[in-house]
Amino acid sequence: MRKLYLVLIAALALTVSACGVIPQNTAIFAPIAIDAVSPGIDYANSDVRPLKRGEATQTGIVLFVSGDASIEAAMKNGGITKVHHVDYKTTTILFLYTKQTTIVWGE
Repeated sequence: MRKLYLVLIAALALTVSACGVIPQNTAIFAPIAIDAVSPGIDYANSDVRPLKRGEATQTGIVLFVSGDASIEAAMKNGGITKVHHVDYKTTTILFLYTKQTTIVWGE
């Protein structure tokens, strides 16, 4: 009986900790915004003015993820060809729901 409980706990742990939703914090509910200005990286350029804004969002519920939160998708949504900087917003609720938004600023 004890082995059965251990197997069930291990199966639950594997189910909850899969690659589908990767929380970036350990709180029960935590909205996080990250300003990622990184000159020298392909997606950041201090010579470009941040005139336009483009967003791309990805949501995940347990192991089911939908959406495209890539920088390229955010650039396409905002009509941006030159990137000034990239911001990220992440919201996690009890490790079961995750929403990540990539915000691109540029021309």
